[in-house]
Order: sequence, then structure tokens, then C-alpha cells
Amino acid sequence: MAKNENHIYKLWYLISIMRRETDKDHPITMTQIIRLLEKEEIPVDRKTIATDIVRIETKFGKLDSEKEYGFQIEKDDTKKPHKHWFVDNGFSMDDLRTIIECLITTRAVSEKHAKDILRKLGYHINKYQMREAEATLSVNTKSSIHANRILENCDLLWRYIHKPP
Repeated sequence: MAKNENHIYKLWYLISIMRRETDKDHPITMTQIIRLLEKEEIPVDRKTIATDIVRIETKFGKLDSEKEYGFQIEKDDTKKPHKHWFVDNGFSMDDLRTIIECLITTRAVSEKHAKDILRKLGYHINKYQMREAEATLSVNTKSSIHANRILENCDLLWRYIHKPP
């Protein structure tokens, strides 16, 4: 692969790491970033990663006051090791809860289909949001299934009681 192609792949993977692995509550250090990139056999050093983070912010982030392209990375350099995180992954937990609530209350969507939809959202949320969303879906789906069974039983009883002689 040409050097430029390697660099583009490294930038893409760095964005992916920042998006998937970080948020304000779960920042990542330069050492952790380097380990994750080395796992993918991408040669890196501290200087190029720092430069690449700046490049992601300036080339792909906020270019001017009117346009924002979604790649804003914050840095806490008040103490060492410095930590970085992706500012916005696209969906807040409130957004995810709303989606999950819609999936649970819709009878047309099975539990398997709801989990599949959540998996497809996986690129747009980080792994911490995914864990919470999966747990919420699992707990609420079970209670929703139980509530649906109760309603079905009530419906059967009502039909039986009102059945013509």
C-alpha cells in the first residue's frame, strides 16, 4: 500500500477509535491509542498521533463558524497522561432511550429485530452507550413481553366471558 493510503487508513482508524472508545466520561490516553493502532499493525509514534488528532479536528472538524462536520476531539492536558475524547458521537443516551422505547412498545418489532436495529446503530454510538442501550433493551423487552402476555390473557378471558351461550 502506498504511504498516502496507509496514512488515510490510519486517520480513518483513529477516528473510529475515538468515536467507538471515548466520551467525556471515558477519555483515552496516547498510549492506549498507540496500542489499539499497533493491534491493527499500523505503525505509529506519539508525535504523529498528536499531529493526526489536530489534523482530524482541522480537516474534518469545525472548519468555520457555520459548518461543523462532526469530528471534535477534546483534550485534558491539566495532568499527565493527557487524555482525549470524542465530543459528540451523534446520539445522546436520551435519543437511544427514545429509540429503545419505540422498539419495545411496537408490537410489530420482535426482540431479535430490535436487537438488530440497535446493532446497526452501533457505528453511531460508543461502546459505553451500546452497553447501556443493550441492557435497557434486554430489561425492558422482558417486561414488555410479560405485559403483552398479560394483555393477551386478559383478552382471552374477556372473549371467554362474553362468548355467546
